[in-house]
Amino acid sequence: MDNNSQVCTEEDEPIDGLFVIGNVQGDFFGKDYPVHCPGISHSRCLVFGQLVGEALAKDTVLTALIA
Repeated sequence: MDNNSQVCTEEDEPIDGLFVIGNVQGDFFGKDYPVHCPGISHSRCLVFGQLVGEALAKDTVLTALIA
């Protein structure tokens, strides 16, 4: 995954039109908490889903919305 939530190839090239949202983005707390934190993935899905949707609607990149 890159900074725009796009799935990348093994060569780290983004795949056009393929995005990841929620748990498939990776574990945000994998290094800090040794347990799964239920419910956190729901808000990640909502937030990143909205950001990716807005970026696609505006034909821009996700990092432009976060900056």
